[in-house]
Amino acid sequence: MHSYVLSYYYVYFVHLNYCLVIHFLYFFLQYLMLELSFFGWYILSYLTLGFLLLWLAPYIMVTTANFYNEIKEQKDIEQLMTVSGWFHDA
Repeated sequence: MHSYVLSYYYVYFVHLNYCLVIHFLYFFLQYLMLELSFFGWYILSYLTLGFLLLWLAPYIMVTTANFYNEIKEQKDIEQLMTVSGWFHDA
């Protein structure tokens, strides 16, 4: 009985770690796609000798901040809905 309980918790925490890695990769790929979506704007700003960056830089900063806020809200909701929020100290 004792080894069954330990193996259950081991499998649970290994599964939890895999889920955290999958979430990290998902958010990283979303962020990468967000940054790649500005690639055309970077080329246009290069062609305008950087004058376009006067408007583009604040837009990129606000977009990145909104992306961070969206991830933070989603993480808070996931921690409230799952048991992993009880075990996770961060």
